[in-house]
Amino acid sequence: MGSQDKISSRHASWAAYLQQFIFVIKHKAGTLNRVADALSRRKNMLVDMRVKVMGFDSFQNLYASDPFFAVVIENIQNNQPSDFVLHDGFVFKGTQLCIPECSLRTKIIQELHREGHVGRDQTYFLVAASYFWPSMRKEIGRFVERCRICHVAKGRATNAGLYMPLSVPVRPWSDISMDFVLGLPRTQRGFDSIFVVVDRF
Repeated sequence: MGSQDKISSRHASWAAYLQQFIFVIKHKAGTLNRVADALSRRKNMLVDMRVKVMGFDSFQNLYASDPFFAVVIENIQNNQPSDFVLHDGFVFKGTQLCIPECSLRTKIIQELHREGHVGRDQTYFLVAASYFWPSMRKEIGRFVERCRICHVAKGRATNAGLYMPLSVPVRPWSDISMDFVLGLPRTQRGFDSIFVVVDRF
């Protein structure tokens, strides 16, 4: 704060408030401060879900009727060692929000899969980055398998078959191929692609 020439009135009021305390400010790298990071991520996740999912808070009541998460909550309440924590009534595994057995699971898979209609494994990684439930991999596999858009895009074409040998050219310029190489680092003149011509002779 001392190096800034001008500070806002809000910063000034905080500076005045903090001056009544004796403290030492020490930097702690984000990689070492995982607890604070996990808390802020959980809080952000819940705020985000409350905005996106109508009536999201009612889902926390479903943990008690879920066979897997009912046991998890019981273990948390009995202070038994666990990978799970309770935060604002919701269960988290690390920073992953645990989703009880309900339609929200399908909605999450649907939303993340439809971002690019990626395959089963990629969809699993997208979902697992933020959410957890025990049968997740199986449910994602079933959803992707039934995705109509993926089936239409995949089509029935196959590359199975015999390779056809290319004829050997007998003179220059009788068999040429042309292609573009794009996305290269820009030159000083601003070019970022190359037109390539290959004479197979």
